[in-house]
Amino acid sequence: MTGSLIVGVDAGCASLHDADLLIHRLVELLDLPGDTVACTHLVDAHRVHVALSFALPPTWREPGSWRRVAHLAGELAIVELAAARRAAAAALVGADPVGGHPIGGHLVAGHLVGGLDSAGAPGAVAGPMVEFLGIGALVSGPVGLACGAERIGPPELADGAAQAVADHAGRQGGRAVVYPGVGRLRGTVLVETVLGQTAVGRVVVPTGQAEPRRSDLLRTRNHVRPVWRDGVLTLVAAAERGRVFTPSEVPHPTPVGGR
Repeated sequence: MTGSLIVGVDAGCASLHDADLLIHRLVELLDLPGDTVACTHLVDAHRVHVALSFALPPTWREPGSWRRVAHLAGELAIVELAAARRAAAAALVGADPVGGHPIGGHLVAGHLVGGLDSAGAPGAVAGPMVEFLGIGALVSGPVGLACGAERIGPPELADGAAQAVADHAGRQGGRAVVYPGVGRLRGTVLVETVLGQTAVGRVVVPTGQAEPRRSDLLRTRNHVRPVWRDGVLTLVAAAERGRVFTPSEVPHPTPVGGR
């Protein structure tokens, strides 16, 4: 995407599966445009985990849009602080920090959400972003964001987000989850569809296998994750039978430590 704005988001995801879910939720929540390219990146900011990058069209550069992304870090930080304060208060009275009937808050996946306003008093409820993300499942606390020289959030997460931005900007690394045309890659499609109607520019196979022709078939398994190679989104595939190919990545959760 020429002249695109690249935003990095690091929520400390431990698996590609969680990172993929977070990408889809952010795309929906922030109403990102159809030509967005969203990727996962293995980063080693204090520990190996998965960060995200979003390449957005230049029209998304307006300040209001950036504030919407920045708001996510603030909302999650509020949740983290609220949960910590509730846990400390519960410890003083011997109560279960995620049980009973909390005042001014509610529970999401075992974490207390809301209950603090700007002055730290009970009563406010964290915004819809927090509810949508499902704190306990995909995001365990604050996130880091990066865009150009901007950094938001804890340094280790902001560093991970910055690594994702640099990776995506160089188009030498990153695994694309959302990209133009991905919605067409359902079921079994022609290789021509992959190369002619999506952002994927190349399909490669292991050495020794016949290169796919445009008239060949790709059984997508509804899971097509091309990677950046030499500036081109490249789908790594393998022959399944005859002239039918399938993406090399299987659609199952992949822990970072297992890669």
